[in-house]
This record gives sequence, structure tokens and C-alpha cells, in this order.
Amino acid sequence: MRPRRCALSDDAADIGRVRPAKLVRLLVDCLQAVWRRFRHGADVLYYVPAPAKRAALYRDWVVMALWPSVFSAIDPALARGRSGIWLDRDARPWEEAVSHWLLGRQT
Repeated sequence: MRPRRCALSDDAADIGRVRPAKLVRLLVDCLQAVWRRFRHGADVLYYVPAPAKRAALYRDWVVMALWPSVFSAIDPALARGRSGIWLDRDARPWEEAVSHWLLGRQT
């Protein structure tokens, strides 16, 4: 089964912006992932987090909150790379706490 790229932004300038169309795309992508889970037996979700921007972090939360009930495992890539550094340096304390709580649910 080929991986599916789930891009919400139309171009580089659109990254990190909040638009209703992005929420619709996110929900469609989530439904497709669930369909693939049951249709093809995929039990692990490899999720590449968004760039280190606040709006993108909130999108990642939606994904991390939904998947433990559907997939047996998720690769919590949010803890690595730019997003992890952003959490440590620029996130508000409550954002960091929510992110770490959600990441703890994934393992």
C-alpha cells in the first residue's frame, strides 16, 4: 500500500494559516486513513508533523487525539526535529503540556 501525502496548504505562503477549507481537508484525510486502516489492515500510522507553527501544532493535536482509538501505534515524529525544538523554546506552557500529554498517549 502506497503512503498518502496529506497536504493541507496550497502553497508555501499558505502554511500556518487557518482556513475552513483546511479543516475540511483534514477531516477527509482522517476518514481516508480510517478507511485504509480497516480496508488494508494498516495498524501503524506514520505521521509527519507540520512545520513549527502554532496553527500547525493545533492540527497535529487533532491527529494525535484521534489515532489511538483507531491505530495500534503511531510514530510520534512530533517529538523530533523542528517541532520538538519549537515546543521547548516557543510554545506556551499549556501548549507544551498538551503536546507532551498527547505524545504520551501514542506509545
